[in-house]
Amino acid sequence: MQGVVGGFIEAVYLNETAVLICNEEGKLHGLPINRVFKHDILCGTFFLTGRSEPDFVSLSDADIQRYVNIFRKE
Repeated sequence: MQGVVGGFIEAVYLNETAVLICNEEGKLHGLPINRVFKHDILCGTFFLTGRSEPDFVSLSDADIQRYVNIFRKE
């Protein structure tokens, strides 16, 4: 996961079944702005994954559709 986001990971729990994984220090390192999300700015690469404690799993079809709509770039 660190390789994908280019540094230490931060897990942002979106709901009971979905997690956003991003670079914990993306803003500090000046990574490019990727998305604005819930009054915050996501910098650098991020990805979404499902969760089933204590593991990360595939996203459900419902979560995929929900977050495609939320994170779609216009």
